[in-house]
Amino acid sequence: FAQHAKNKFQQNRQNKKRDSYLNVVHGVMVNLFWPGANLDIEWPKLSVFTVLHYRADSSHALKNAMPRLKQVPRSEADPSVIPFYDALFGPDRDPVTEPGTATGTPGNWWTVFAQVPDCLQHMVAGFQFYRDRKRKISPRLRELGQARAGFARGSQFVFSQHCKALRAAKFTEAQIEAIPHWSSSDEFNDVERAVLAYTDDLVLQGGRVADGTFTALQQHLSEVQIIELTYIVCTYELHATMTRALRLEFDDVAERIVEVPVPEGEDRDIDFFKDVDK
Repeated sequence: FAQHAKNKFQQNRQNKKRDSYLNVVHGVMVNLFWPGANLDIEWPKLSVFTVLHYRADSSHALKNAMPRLKQVPRSEADPSVIPFYDALFGPDRDPVTEPGTATGTPGNWWTVFAQVPDCLQHMVAGFQFYRDRKRKISPRLRELGQARAGFARGSQFVFSQHCKALRAAKFTEAQIEAIPHWSSSDEFNDVERAVLAYTDDLVLQGGRVADGTFTALQQHLSEVQIIELTYIVCTYELHATMTRALRLEFDDVAERIVEVPVPEGEDRDIDFFKDVDK
């Protein structure tokens, strides 16, 4: 993994790509945790928390990921699943004992759904659908809807994966960073704002799309494009919901809304309003 990270960093430099903040941080982490890497990069202003968070996240993602359901090792996988394992993890590599994909995910979305091979095949067919050259909706607008759907549904996995796809679609770092607060940002043009508003109505309003939102969308997209966008966005809300429910990939997180106990040793009466009520 470290060697791959070093090679990727140096490749970006050789191709004269502008170093994004993330690439700078990534290079620094390789230097820090792999003595001898010696990447030519200056330290950004990073707090100790940021450094530890980066390392903890990497450790959690690749070593401690424990989805709620069983994963299927290579030795038990249906033959139809093996090509996916080869493409994502490498030939002859067991993704259960040696997890990790090129994007940094553990890859357990694939190993869990491998329990139902035809379900996995069905979902992969969905990927092929939206990537097909016959699609009329542009890849830029499609990816914008997919990323926002992941964020709106609260799936770090779907959002994170499609942030990477947004870069490939030539969105700027400022635009990607603005997706969570797009409605108060001036980073997007009229058609992009229409797609973001429509996505929010699909995901956050359960399909209760306001007439004004739909009219704005119709000003920029054909009916075929709207149908395709609707199907793709709703498909990715489905993926976001499933990964959260099954705690897959980056959505393998504990419930944070729990009771916070009274501090140990605290003896004050917690019903402080009884004095107000008198």
